Amino acid sequence: MKPLFLIVAYLVAVTLPLLLSAWVGGPPRQFHQELASGLGILAFSMILVEFILSGRFRAISNDVGMDVTMRFHQVMARTALAFALLHPFLYQGTPTGGQRPWDPTRQLTLTTDFSDLATGIVAWLLLTGLVVMAIGRTQLGYRYETWRLLHGIGALLIAVLLLHHTVYAGRYGSQPVMTWVWLVMTGVAVGSLLMVYLVVPWLQKARPWRVTSVVRLTPKQWEVTVTPNGHRGLDYQAGQFAWLNVGQSPFSMKEHPFSISIDGELMDRVFSEQEYRDWVFVMCGPAVMMDVVEDHLIQRGTPAHRILSERFSYD
Repeated sequence: MKPLFLIVAYLVAVTLPLLLSAWVGGPPRQFHQELASGLGILAFSMILVEFILSGRFRAISNDVGMDVTMRFHQVMARTALAFALLHPFLYQGTPTGGQRPWDPTRQLTLTTDFSDLATGIVAWLLLTGLVVMAIGRTQLGYRYETWRLLHGIGALLIAVLLLHHTVYAGRYGSQPVMTWVWLVMTGVAVGSLLMVYLVVPWLQKARPWRVTSVVRLTPKQWEVTVTPNGHRGLDYQAGQFAWLNVGQSPFSMKEHPFSISIDGELMDRVFSEQEYRDWVFVMCGPAVMMDVVEDHLIQRGTPAHRILSERFSYD
């Protein structure tokens, strides 16, 4: 998919619930109340689209790059959190107690039904914790597999809780049209999660690979050769990387990145890995460092077109 198309698709997916809510929602309320609802709607739609931006769908990451995809995922998650944090506090001063007989469109009041509010409160707390844990993941000291599992379960719980809160506590979400919109969007988000954790591993189970050799190149570098078992394999280029799951069920999360160290014309796939870190990959890092490294490589005779680098700045 082209980057421009992806940007347009993202904006449409995120703003569609907001536009439809304005269309079907009834008489307008005070500005701060509409702003509160609008931020809540945007936060929920952004959270649901985050499932698609997980970096596990090549239709997205192949065109814009994995680093761009994941960075966008991070930035949008924090933006959604900011909207969600503001959402309840902007309702200050709004009468509570639920719908009145003279207010059929819920223009004047907010619900105080605890079951409807509780799901939103729990989702609010879970979202805050999930984003904070993501920002400090490297300092928490647990394995990536554990983080991935917690991240997936947390995201699933947040989506389901927000669906209930939006439909039952929201003025706009309770409208039949919006209820169906939220059901479809949540279904797509949850379906993408099931695709990653269940469907793809099940398909991989039908396309196994066989390890034909393991060679220790240096004290901390290993070469693993694998052969497709009963299928034609995959197309690739030397220097790309793949997540290998060796000796485990396809449903296991114990995957490790190995770089492909031969070209795509050979049947066998040879992977190289250095303990603790991948060592055959594109260059990436702060802009100043990249300028120095690229200049040095060119001075040593490396053709400029053979240098693949990405400049970015993470928190």
